[in-house]
Amino acid sequence: MKIKIALLIAVIWILLRLTSHAQERPSTQNFVKPSLQLGSFKADYTYSPFEIGGAEMSIQQSNASLILPVFSRLKEGKPDFLLSGIAYTGLFLHGNNVADDRSAFHSISVPLTYQKTFSKKHAISFSFIPTLSSDLKDISHEDFIYTGAVSLKVKHSESFVYSLGVVYSRQFFGSLFLPLIGID
Repeated sequence: MKIKIALLIAVIWILLRLTSHAQERPSTQNFVKPSLQLGSFKADYTYSPFEIGGAEMSIQQSNASLILPVFSRLKEGKPDFLLSGIAYTGLFLHGNNVADDRSAFHSISVPLTYQKTFSKKHAISFSFIPTLSSDLKDISHEDFIYTGAVSLKVKHSESFVYSLGVVYSRQFFGSLFLPLIGID
């Protein structure tokens, strides 16, 4: 219940900030100052009913994510920024064959991303995402997942950008290193 109230307060706060910016009078100056458009808010809900052996069951999933810039600077066309936020996923199982103490699972994460741009062609990004993934009834160190990534972004041309890097993740089953390849 506390998580739902916190998420509701966060959504209302963001909507009030967006509304207040929308009500501002436009500047009388004729120039446009370039700015970084950073941050996001996403929310969705999924409901999936199904039947197993004649028993009706359902899965509900609620997701919400809020990412805001902590620091951003655009200097000589080179963006540098630090983003932080919070994300929540709730998975809820309902039905006759589901025990009440094993019917709700939650994931709460606090993503952090920093990008440093060296030139118009090269930038490096660092990301760290600590996550609590649990039923929230008995929290221990085993309920935490840590993921980190480092990537180098290279702008080959206006229409082709690629990234190379590495991802490390400490999951429930152990540690994992993965290569990171991205094409924009």
